[in-house]
Amino acid sequence: MAKRRVYEENAVITKTAELFARYGYRNITMQFLAEELGIAKPTLYVYGRSKQSLLDTVNIRFLEQVEIGLKLAQAEKGAGNQLRKVMHLWIELYAREWPSIRVYHAEIKEVSGPTREAIRVRSAKIVAALTTMVKKAQADGEIDPDLPPRFVVWTILGAINWMPRWYRSESWTPLQIGDFLTNMVFMKRAASSGR
Repeated sequence: MAKRRVYEENAVITKTAELFARYGYRNITMQFLAEELGIAKPTLYVYGRSKQSLLDTVNIRFLEQVEIGLKLAQAEKGAGNQLRKVMHLWIELYAREWPSIRVYHAEIKEVSGPTREAIRVRSAKIVAALTTMVKKAQADGEIDPDLPPRFVVWTILGAINWMPRWYRSESWTPLQIGDFLTNMVFMKRAASSGR
């Protein structure tokens, strides 16, 4: 019975993310969510006390998936391999979970204060872990040591975070995007840089 409950909860949260992404958080009511989910409104309250708590859950679940990708990548040997792995994992995640990502970025101002603070703290830890990987990859000669590590980190995050705006599954595959991004990050000094 517990397994079924988890499956149902995941389905409700996934569909809720899709609806928030499509219509916007402010444009949706609990009644609308219940109707779109095909469940009674009182049943919806089993999955979230309010629309706010459902939004918080969508955002925290997405962040948890990002953290899982980071943890899997950190198990790789060598900072360069870790960075390549995390970029590929996150690109696959973004391609697969675009509604959650869109909600995460577009509706962050609507997230409750405690959840927003938790997201801020956890996001800072993710950025710190990536910065450490970049610095180690620079020390190993895999990334241009003259590039500021924060620039490299925010280039990676910026490219991946903008995927929901431009990515279409009929264009490049997530693997191709990952390969392209890792090739950019791991380029040696550009010939045109004058160095």
